[in-house]
Amino acid sequence: RNFSKDTAIALDGRVIRVMGAWVGATDGNRGLLTFQDASAETDAIAIAPYFGISVNSPALEERIAGMNLDQLFAELETVSLPEARSIVATQLAVAASYGKTLVACEGGQRLVGMGAARNNQTINALFDAANRDARMGDLYLRYLREWRDAGGRLFLHYVNCEDFGPAGRSGALERLEQDPATAPKYAALQQI
Repeated sequence: RNFSKDTAIALDGRVIRVMGAWVGATDGNRGLLTFQDASAETDAIAIAPYFGISVNSPALEERIAGMNLDQLFAELETVSLPEARSIVATQLAVAASYGKTLVACEGGQRLVGMGAARNNQTINALFDAANRDARMGDLYLRYLREWRDAGGRLFLHYVNCEDFGPAGRSGALERLEQDPATAPKYAALQQI
């Protein structure tokens, strides 16, 4: 119940108390807010809303490795974004039911191989290419606008600059000196 100053962020010019929550744990988040009346000492709930594909089984590895960029973007459009939108809507409803604001402590795309798929060169090349494709910038713009329009507030993108690799492609930029014209996620983040 003791919220430290380092868990607070500024929103609309005031300091607010932020409770970390799980993006997919609706009942768990309600439990957090009701535990010892924590809701009374909380102004905002923070989740980590990502969209993408975590390749975590041999069957999924085989399916994703057989895709081209068009097929991958179709999957992101028709499966990943709708799933993320639904999860965010659920967490917005939880926050609203307690009169709280919903913020994102981190988020963005998540295209990554897990386990043996982490070292699948075909999947890594596909995911790298997707993150360098202009369509990824378009997905970011849509995702972040939908977040805002649905009622989500502050959204912290994870991470500004990080080289792409088997552990993921989180960086908006791959390197600090990268030309922003070659970084569609970075360009999209500058527009929001």
